[in-house]
Amino acid sequence: MSGKWYEVKDMQVPVTTVTDATGAVIEILASPYDVPLAVHGEYVQEKGRFVIDLKYMTSGEPTEEQTNGHLVFVKGKRSGRIYRIELDVNRMSASSVSIRVAVYNALAAALSQQDDAIHAMRSANAKAVQATLASTPELYSLAY
Repeated sequence: MSGKWYEVKDMQVPVTTVTDATGAVIEILASPYDVPLAVHGEYVQEKGRFVIDLKYMTSGEPTEEQTNGHLVFVKGKRSGRIYRIELDVNRMSASSVSIRVAVYNALAAALSQQDDAIHAMRSANAKAVQATLASTPELYSLAY
């Protein structure tokens, strides 16, 4: 993987709020291990995809792919942490601006599906990734 890694600085740790079966409101903070430290993006011509990689405090966890339309999420099997996002730009005829919007919208859709305490920690990671991608607009200028 060539290109620049962008260090994530001064990001607030995301908070996920859930309501349990008794109606109690619980706030869950993302673990520092679920907040990306750095992000890298590049267009991989062989795949026809814009690929975003995320770096965390730890690595080496086995991963699995989850497809969501034109997006592929590579997530940790145990943690559910998002390690990579691949966007099929050839199928979308996407520009760097629409890549940013497509990734943001897919993460927002994934967040809206995770509304209970069981998925709260994965939701916190998705929010952290969303904040990371929003804070690094220069990442998307590398699309083409």
